[in-house]
Amino acid sequence: MNDKLVDCKAMIVTALTAISSFLGWFGIVVCVYFVAMVLDFFTGSQKAIKKGDWNSGKARDGATRKFLSLVIVLVAGMTDIMIGLMLNNIPSIPLPFTYTAPFSLMVLIWYIMTEFGSIIENI
Repeated sequence: MNDKLVDCKAMIVTALTAISSFLGWFGIVVCVYFVAMVLDFFTGSQKAIKKGDWNSGKARDGATRKFLSLVIVLVAGMTDIMIGLMLNNIPSIPLPFTYTAPFSLMVLIWYIMTEFGSIIENI
């Protein structure tokens, strides 16, 4: 049992390390967001099961909210890409900085904070 737990931890750490090394610091934020979403879903389900209040309609509503938050994160990412392309390809105006992903980062951190708040509420 203990060996399986160690193997599971090793697989999770390897996957998260590969993602963060491929995507950089932004990948770490994305990984934290996904982990927070999964934890929130499981803690909410456990809370509902413990109270005897589990309902597939409520679970579906929660999954829909999770999906819509993913859509909002993707829209923020596309917005950052479009603004970055516009700002970095204006030949007459040199910028003193490199445009990164501020909208995506703000949206991700906002959702991470709300997910952790929901996890604490569920616990």
